[in-house]
Amino acid sequence: AIQEALESIEWENKRERIGSLLSQLMPLDTLVPDCYSAWRPLVRDAVAFLGTHLAPKRLLPKLVEQLLLPSDLPLEQRLIVLLAQMPTLQKLGQTLARNRHLDPALHAALISLENTIEDLTAAEARAEIERALGLKLATYQVEIEEEILAEASVSAVLPFTWVNPATGRREPGVFKVLKPFVRDHLTEELTLFQGLAEWVEAHRHRYALGQARVQEVFEDVRRHLS
Repeated sequence: AIQEALESIEWENKRERIGSLLSQLMPLDTLVPDCYSAWRPLVRDAVAFLGTHLAPKRLLPKLVEQLLLPSDLPLEQRLIVLLAQMPTLQKLGQTLARNRHLDPALHAALISLENTIEDLTAAEARAEIERALGLKLATYQVEIEEEILAEASVSAVLPFTWVNPATGRREPGVFKVLKPFVRDHLTEELTLFQGLAEWVEAHRHRYALGQARVQEVFEDVRRHLS
């Protein structure tokens, strides 16, 4: 019912309200540690930028999810729900997590976030493998394990064994499966990321960025995902 009510609104003329609503539901700037308090305005405005530019068909279900979550759910867990099937934001978190000079608590939180990505089930990964390889699975007597070994922003890894015809022996391997939604979502998000980078650069006088090369971080994320 909430989904239908939101979809009935002409959101194209109310983009700013979407950004405001998302910022209210997800005050992510409050997660920024005190030692980085100068960055909170940028985080807040970046969330609003996301809300005003992400396609309604993707954003509205996320708003519904947030509204239906328990009111006492910690913001950190709400963030994990928000980032589901959003490879660019997941990759941004991974990129920041590589900076060992970060505050230890924030660094640990980013590492934890990376380890909680669960956008694909083993059954969905298996279906992608079967679609891609078809009869080759039978030809090489491939046996796919039941659980995903690891998952990242755009892919998941599923172990398997196969019979090598050159040796007649069963050998181990892994399939790295591209998540089926990534191609569609990535096109939109990379464009959005480019717009966000340009917007931040054009308004950097609003923020205490100093010599921080924010646009280079965005470009690094875009390059890795591309």
